Amino acid sequence: CTTDKESTMVAFFLFSWAMAFSPIAKHGHGVISRNMRLSTTPSMGFLDGFLKEMDNFIDDAANRRLGNGAKFYGKRKSSFYGEDDPNRKRDPNVFDPEEDWRGPAGGSYFVPSKERDEQGRPMGFLTKKEARAAAAEEEELKWESARQSQSLMDSFANAVDDPEGEREELKG
Repeated sequence: CTTDKESTMVAFFLFSWAMAFSPIAKHGHGVISRNMRLSTTPSMGFLDGFLKEMDNFIDDAANRRLGNGAKFYGKRKSSFYGEDDPNRKRDPNVFDPEEDWRGPAGGSYFVPSKERDEQGRPMGFLTKKEARAAAAEEEELKWESARQSQSLMDSFANAVDDPEGEREELKG
């Protein structure tokens, strides 16, 4: 495992190396000209692909996609494991929901409450423990209502099935 300081130093070294070997405008016998216009799309030759691949590799390392991480955090952008890597994205510059990991849904420590204001925003936030307790209370209320409804239906069914028994109770 590398620390943040070591990672920062490696990234700084690679960036410095890339900047040291980037082309500058020269004319004549190697004299640097400040008045010479560069093309609108500067090309750095072989460094173009190298820098893009280095950027993709740093993305993969920062997003934990190296090794078996591609199974959990989405396919790799870089070709560090070769061009025929099955865990490599088809096109690293395009978002694909099948290949990119979007994170857990509702992975926050806090859960929005059921109460909403007039614009539909949650009125407050509950901890996971409070949210579980509120859901259990809601579930219990639902089952209590179902039990009351069932007992009402049972008493109605008994009254319909035994009309004589009811009449005797009324007479007595």
